[in-house]
Amino acid sequence: MYNIIDLELNSWPSKRAIGIVEIGIVEMNTDFELTRTVSKLVRPDVGYLTEATATLTGIAPEDILSADKLDIIIARLIKESFFNKRVVVAWGTDYDTIQRDVHSLVLHPFDVINAQVLYSIRTNRSPTTRISLSQASTECGIPFVGNKHRALDDAIQTAKIFKYMMDQRVEPENE
Repeated sequence: MYNIIDLELNSWPSKRAIGIVEIGIVEMNTDFELTRTVSKLVRPDVGYLTEATATLTGIAPEDILSADKLDIIIARLIKESFFNKRVVVAWGTDYDTIQRDVHSLVLHPFDVINAQVLYSIRTNRSPTTRISLSQASTECGIPFVGNKHRALDDAIQTAKIFKYMMDQRVEPENE
């Protein structure tokens, strides 16, 4: 089983992240079929949503005020078996954030795959090449459905690219 996770981060215009504000999870079975999804807003430790994040995501600042903190959300997701015997897949910087902020809240270890690095390797690029989710979608011929920079929509898109890479068993063509 796989959990494809996308996080939306509360950021200043300088791109410095100051907490998670949304988590989206797509659960896939070993045949890479979607089995369930979850989307949760997260109240960041700073207690507010920056204007830059509100503009980018479309999340209303007042919605963050009624959201739970990350530790409470993760505890609920554990009870719902979202982290039991699963491999977590995340795109790019979300991988780093999961390693830093989520791993410590889950009581048992889990493996995390950086789908952005995997995609770079599968397309004969350096693993340090930062391909955006949007660019990878275009290269794979997978239209983006939903709202970019919303956690569940980005998680669904990451799941489609991950499935594409696993189904193809070959590298997408570089242009």
